[in-house]
Amino acid sequence: VLGVGGTKGKKPNPRKDQFKRNQAAVGAMDEFKDNVAVVHTDRLWDQEADAVFQQGWKEHPDDWAAVGSDRPYHYLGSVKCYNRMGGAFANALIELIDRKRKANSSPHEGSSSIPENFKSNNLVAWCIVPFDAKNRGPADRAEMVRRLGLKRVAYDWREKNIPEFEQEILEYRKNGLEYFAFWGWHDSMEALIKKYGIKPQIWEMYRGQLPDGSDAEHVKVVAQQFLPIAEKAKSLGLKFGIYNHGGWPGEPANLIAVCEELRDNHGLDNVGIVYNFHHGHEDVERFDEKFKLLLPYLICLNLNGMADLKTADGDSNASQILPIGSGVHEAGMIRTVLESGYQGPIGVLGHRADLDAEESVGLNIKGLHKLVEGM
Repeated sequence: VLGVGGTKGKKPNPRKDQFKRNQAAVGAMDEFKDNVAVVHTDRLWDQEADAVFQQGWKEHPDDWAAVGSDRPYHYLGSVKCYNRMGGAFANALIELIDRKRKANSSPHEGSSSIPENFKSNNLVAWCIVPFDAKNRGPADRAEMVRRLGLKRVAYDWREKNIPEFEQEILEYRKNGLEYFAFWGWHDSMEALIKKYGIKPQIWEMYRGQLPDGSDAEHVKVVAQQFLPIAEKAKSLGLKFGIYNHGGWPGEPANLIAVCEELRDNHGLDNVGIVYNFHHGHEDVERFDEKFKLLLPYLICLNLNGMADLKTADGDSNASQILPIGSGVHEAGMIRTVLESGYQGPIGVLGHRADLDAEESVGLNIKGLHKLVEGM
């Protein structure tokens, strides 16, 4: 992708920016899947040579001769620029070759016994923004997801991430990633959704304490909290996902009751359920039964390794949220999912602030494929 001027040119150039986005979009086309890599050469621009050029290359010939040999339209004639780009192209080719080799030889990714929604290119990266020991920004995060072989991201955020919302969308687009879901509504997203034509699922959990009352009254209270955002989602053509997060609102039967309240009594046919293993420890003993009830409502299912709460530290994510394949309950739960015939989206979890998100998600992908292949 064109890199002249670097990531921040001397002055804004919307036409050049659009041209670069169009170039990057080629890599996301189905016909070029796994056969085309996108290299963003603007990140490899030689800032030292650029600084000399900007102060006047003709007026500083000795300084210029040490760093460049041409005008900006030839990447300043900078050895650094060409060396970095050559290395990046080579690494991109190696990655493509390795990916094809693994697909052809691995008993996991290439196996026909792995359902389509469990394969890497269909999995959704989840809980990778605030849960990342490397504290990546939008560009590094998007590249990380691409390296993992994933194509979809569900975006969770904190207050400090709000100024990055638009950049996150742009980086996903550059890297051929789908902005699959947005967790926890923020009003600034409405304009961005319209501007970029993205269609993320909107995920929301119930916030606050439920007042005293019957189950039926609780259903009304929870539905009322979700109602404005669910209506907003429908007006934007988006699915709205009720997110299980423990307690009464996270119990599968109650999730279903709230979902039906919004569908039947408010005409919101865009409403479904997002079920997370890591918030479903209380459902383990009767998971077969509960999952059958949830199945018709699911719009996404997020997986991780499941500790036994009887022995886990209740205050530690690290002791409860384990890599898939290293827990004691997820194998049986995933078998239930496979036997149900569920073909919807599958998310793989980060949610470990003590780990590099690339490591935590990577362990889950590897463990998931090994587990599923063995079933």
